[in-house]
Amino acid sequence: SENTNLMMDSEEEMIRILEREAVFGERDQTMFDVLRSSLRNIHVKQLDTQRNALNCLNRLYADLLKKGYICDWMKKHRDKRIAIYGAGELGTGLYELLKNQGLNTVCYLDQNAKFIMSEIPVYTLKEADIKLDSILLTIPDKSLYESLKCKFNCEVVDVRNVHLE
Repeated sequence: SENTNLMMDSEEEMIRILEREAVFGERDQTMFDVLRSSLRNIHVKQLDTQRNALNCLNRLYADLLKKGYICDWMKKHRDKRIAIYGAGELGTGLYELLKNQGLNTVCYLDQNAKFIMSEIPVYTLKEADIKLDSILLTIPDKSLYESLKCKFNCEVVDVRNVHLE
């Protein structure tokens, strides 16, 4: 994502400045190498997470399109209030897909709501007191699926299983 690339560029710039200014002496070189290595490992994990989410979205979209689900589901949900459970890479990608199709995604539901910045509201399950018609679940968790159905009394779709009807 663009944010990850910007973060990587700024961290690489920070490392270049530290090298140029010789902030780390010979004795500290090992610590400097560990810092550089750990930053790279973090970035690789973030990029892998993004790549996996994108692959999942691509498979989901292709499967929905191939089976004709996506058109039917979107037609049925054009005027519905939709929430996405999970505001990670998969959830935000799904939000963009729905937004581009003109669907009304009213919020994210996420256990880490207070740490997430988004253009739509993000609620924890405890604080969410809203009327929803459908929840798209991005996390494969049967008990969470049941909890969402019970609390919101609406359709809950596990997007990883792609059983949209």
